[in-house]
Amino acid sequence: MTNKINQSIIKERARFLIGVSRELEISYMRSFLHQEVEVLVEETIDGYSYGHTGNYLYLKMKGEFPHNEIIKVKIVKKTTRKHVKRVV
Repeated sequence: MTNKINQSIIKERARFLIGVSRELEISYMRSFLHQEVEVLVEETIDGYSYGHTGNYLYLKMKGEFPHNEIIKVKIVKKTTRKHVKRVV
């Protein structure tokens, strides 16, 4: 096939797109800092609860909250891929 793209170009483009995706994800998450949001608590591990907001943010909250309950939290800081919250 003469129209085949070189593997090194494919890998370079994939790395670039992954980087852009990460930057957009971080920017989106930062736009919610210091805001109150509702979170559906999905699990609790080692004193932290985890869940999703209505706009698909995955959150980590200090404390053990009832599963399948919606709680209000304030996003107070951004960590690597999760936000740490404070319960309102």
